[in-house]
Amino acid sequence: MVSPQTSPSKKDGSPTFHKGIKRVARHVLDSDRVLQLMEMNGILEPEKAYVLEAANLHLEDIYDLSDVPRLRTLDVTNNRLTNLRNLVGVRHLRELRAGTNRIDDADDVGVCKELEALYLQDNLLEEAPRTLGGLRSLKTLRLDRWGTKWANADCLKCNMDNPFEVENLVANCCVVGNIAGPFMLTGGERLVEACIHYDTDYCDVSGEIPWSAKILQFHDLARDAGVYIVPSAAYAGGLPDIMAYMMAQKMREVDGGAEIKKLHGYVSMYQENEGTVGSSGGTLSTRAAMSTGDKWVRSVMMNPFALGGKVQDGSREEDQDKVLTKVFRDPVVKSWVAPHVYAFFETRVVRRSNMLHNMLVGGPDMGFWYGPELNFTVYALMPDESTAKQFKKGSTSTKAEEERLRAEGKYYGAGEGPPLDELFEIGVYSLYHMVAISDSGKKLCWSIKGRDGYFETARMCVETALTMACSAPELRSGPCSVRGGMLGAGLAGKDILFDRLRKSGMGFIDWSPGTANDGNLNCNVLEAAVVGKLGAAP
Repeated sequence: MVSPQTSPSKKDGSPTFHKGIKRVARHVLDSDRVLQLMEMNGILEPEKAYVLEAANLHLEDIYDLSDVPRLRTLDVTNNRLTNLRNLVGVRHLRELRAGTNRIDDADDVGVCKELEALYLQDNLLEEAPRTLGGLRSLKTLRLDRWGTKWANADCLKCNMDNPFEVENLVANCCVVGNIAGPFMLTGGERLVEACIHYDTDYCDVSGEIPWSAKILQFHDLARDAGVYIVPSAAYAGGLPDIMAYMMAQKMREVDGGAEIKKLHGYVSMYQENEGTVGSSGGTLSTRAAMSTGDKWVRSVMMNPFALGGKVQDGSREEDQDKVLTKVFRDPVVKSWVAPHVYAFFETRVVRRSNMLHNMLVGGPDMGFWYGPELNFTVYALMPDESTAKQFKKGSTSTKAEEERLRAEGKYYGAGEGPPLDELFEIGVYSLYHMVAISDSGKKLCWSIKGRDGYFETARMCVETALTMACSAPELRSGPCSVRGGMLGAGLAGKDILFDRLRKSGMGFIDWSPGTANDGNLNCNVLEAAVVGKLGAAP
């Protein structure tokens, strides 16, 4: 390609181009630039090319790729692209590398129906491309390290011990997200009380039974003020709560208004590469605080209905905590299970939401129950009996866990935790499976797949906050509305939050009877599913 030649400048200083010589647009990927790149790589027949390398060229837009219709790989990494329009000419792409750009809208990738690998890391996306559901061949998807157009927004800070600073922060917010644990030791009650006073919704990432029990005192105040107080907007507690809410709605739809009698949760994790993942200093401090608490803390920890939701007189065998400490082969999923570290907490959260749905939705005592006789259990999935027993043995002592992590060099102090890059290099994934069974025996079987628990806790908290900030009028109107109170993530965010979570990149799989998996938990299929590839809407 001939470089443009210029004649002496005009009076205004701009160059004049000789007639017959076409100027090369240096910052767009158009037909001329494609031909130029092909010539540089010794390719004389672009229409037969399978690979186009266009990384690190300061490209600002894609104009025309019709000259390379057989293209299978396009690399536009590290440019200045803001969108992915004009991919129509390369519909047969199998791999698109578009990381490290300024892309804030990637919906146009949907025209490339044969994509198998899509790299969109380090961009300005605020949600996953809405067209991902149509990419049925997609096997690899990277959406990590997103930016945001709000990255340079002002950051408000306050000292939690100073009530004036707390009130100043809350008065300038429509939603407050509290991520400073252990919550039972940081005096967050002042923050919650200020939120109610200033009509500011609140959420946090706690996984602490005593903290949730402590702020129950604010439920009536928040309800009357029309403020949402949502503790445990996290992977632990929050995710099973929103799943329970959605499955209760779905069960009524598919089983003639039936309610759920039994709800079973199962947690599994896997990693793609060798490596050890430690727990954050905050997680370990929280567990230590709960295990060494005073008499009141111990009494709350031992009460299965500490947050409400008592079924009958609370004495049913299947509702007691000791049921959650067993190792056995579970006939529901035909797999060995072991105690899950957050089982005590999550069962209490969902029991409360079951009760509140009846008490608050649509008005006082007008809502339906998930199930008036609901029994909810949570376990960790295990491959065999030996592993399950070993897992139980290793998960019973906070001190033993600390010693193990120190020996492996994975013990983190306060304010520290596993580096995000390390978690992504190891390739840690988490899956939350849930089975709902109605009185008639109708089954719903769903799974949610995401990254590691810390990443998904951040996602859960951010999306809960954004749901309350962006959809406040919708949440508080209509037949499923809730005015306010101390709520779980499900009642607070409803289907709006569930849709946001899925659009942000969490995978969803329906393996209920009648689907491809026909009610069988096939972990190989679930693990192979791409995070961010959205399944069919429930």
